[in-house]
Parts: sequence; C-alpha cells; structure tokens
Amino acid sequence: MISIGQQEFEECCYVVTRKGSAFSEEVVSDFETAMGRHGLRSIYKLTAVMPWDTLGRLVSRFHMRPLKLRREKTAAVIGLMGLAERQLLPSIIRYDLTPYIWDCWPDREVDWRSFFMRYSPKRVAFTSRDAARYWSSQLPHVDVVWLPEAIDADVYEAGPLLSARSILLLEVGRRYGDAHDVARRTITSLGAKHLYVQPDATLTFLPERKDLIRTLHTSRALFCFPGAISHPKGRTGAWESMTHRYLEAAATKTLIIGTIPNEMIELFGFCPGLNVTLEDLPALLLQLHQSPQEFQWLVDKTHARLLEVATWTVRVSQLSAFAKRGSTALTAC
Repeated sequence: MISIGQQEFEECCYVVTRKGSAFSEEVVSDFETAMGRHGLRSIYKLTAVMPWDTLGRLVSRFHMRPLKLRREKTAAVIGLMGLAERQLLPSIIRYDLTPYIWDCWPDREVDWRSFFMRYSPKRVAFTSRDAARYWSSQLPHVDVVWLPEAIDADVYEAGPLLSARSILLLEVGRRYGDAHDVARRTITSLGAKHLYVQPDATLTFLPERKDLIRTLHTSRALFCFPGAISHPKGRTGAWESMTHRYLEAAATKTLIIGTIPNEMIELFGFCPGLNVTLEDLPALLLQLHQSPQEFQWLVDKTHARLLEVATWTVRVSQLSAFAKRGSTALTAC
C-alpha cells in the first residue's frame, strides 16, 4: 500500500520519552498516556537514560545524521516539546518516526531546518497551524499536517457556575504587561479578587497541576494571549497558536479573555472566548464582576465543543491514522 510515495502501515506505536518535572512535559505525558489508552503499543521505555541522552546531545551539537538500521514495519509516533532532538534516540535507529511537534517557532528556524534535513521524516504533525503552513512550503517531499493541541478532560474537570467563583481574573504564565496593568487598576477599583504572580513572591505560584486546576475552578476568567501579542519580539514572532492554557480554561469552564487565536476559532467553529481591547477591558471586567451569569452560555458551549474536537481521545485517533496512512487518512477521522 502506497500513499504520496510513502509506505503505509497496519500498526502504529509510540515512543515513551524521557521527562523531568516541567509542566510542559506533563502535557507530553498526557499525550503518551492517551496513546496507550487508544491501544497503541509503547516502545523504548528506557531505564538507562543517561547514555542515550548524552549521545543525542552530541548528535544535535555536531549536526550529525543518525544511524538507521533495518526498519520496522510499524508506524511510530514521538511527541517533541520543542527541539528535543535527544529524545529520538534510540528509536530513530529502527523506526520511521512521525514527530508530533509543540513549540516550533521562527527564532530557531535554522536549527529546525537542520533537524528535518538530517532526520528526513516522511510525515510531521505540528500543533501550530502557522508552523505547519510554513514547513509544508519548505518541505515539499514531507507530508505535513496541523493537528492542534488537546487536553485530558478527565484531569481538567469542569468547574462550578461562574457566579459561584470568587476570583474575578486569573493570570498564569506569560504576562501581557499592558493588559495586566489595566486589569489590576480596574479590579482594585471594583474591590474584586485578581490573582497573579507577585513581583516579590518567594514561593512558586501554583506549583503543581492540581493547584492550577483548583484555582481555575474558583476563577471566573483566565487571561490568554498568544506570544505574538504579549511578546511580539520573542521566540514566536508573528506566529500565533492555541496553547494548552486556552484548553485548560475551556475544559474547566473558565471564561477566556484576551486574544483568541484564529486556529482555535477554526477548530471550534466559533469564537470560544472574548477578544478584548485594552480600551474595552474595564467595562468587560465590570460586567463579569456584576453579572457573571451572562457569560455562562459561552463557557458551556465551549466546553461541549472541546469534548468533540480537542480531547486527547480525538487527537490520538487522528495522529495514529496520519502516522499509518498519511494526511489522506484524516478526512475519515
């Protein structure tokens, strides 16, 4: 069976990557857990981590081409959070890997180009639509698709009604300074609660995922802005993406306020949050403070749609089909 000049596979497996304790690696862990639940077989769950990590870093540092031996007749997927080249060893030696890539940004375009040239993947999936569009034009012989981020809705359970929540606005992660300042002044004048990292904090803000989820359940809204808005000169450049933060809000029925990426609107089929300007932000926060029930319909609709298009159950089904048969298989998913 041949598709776009590429081999098709009857089976798909996945690589269990080596992880630390960073939040981003918890996302990859959720993805791998979902692959297992989908019935896929795992490969290379290593106990001897150090030799492969060391070799992988050497291969990356000196831009070496990896050794490839006899190929297994099985599709294999690996989740890569950024340019984590060390994770491909030892599986790349015997498997034609399909990378599923988070955090591929313009600031490392040269490094990514080297990566794709040296590893020669036949199929690649990106969580960012802008990344998929760019690399599809740069890699004409590679089957490239956009498969957006997803979330485990069993972990991020829906919270109570917005009217029952005590925090008006929560800010986590990257801070959009201008919006933060407007929100802080407004919420202070309202006498409402605004939760964010304090400049002089000595303790880690929401140190574990359970702390984040518990706080989302008590927050009416979550600030969400793409890096292209909050840090236009940063690593993302002009590319925008629906990060995991957006999905955390949607899954917990927390109102998304900020800038909704076009790719999220495309995925959901409607705008699942509130795009707001700095000028309109005070009035919106006042309305949310006084009449939170007016926004309940939107978080309910967003949560229902998330369960249809943005859970790991949905995404893993699409990704395994793509790894086995290429992008033509996605129309059936």
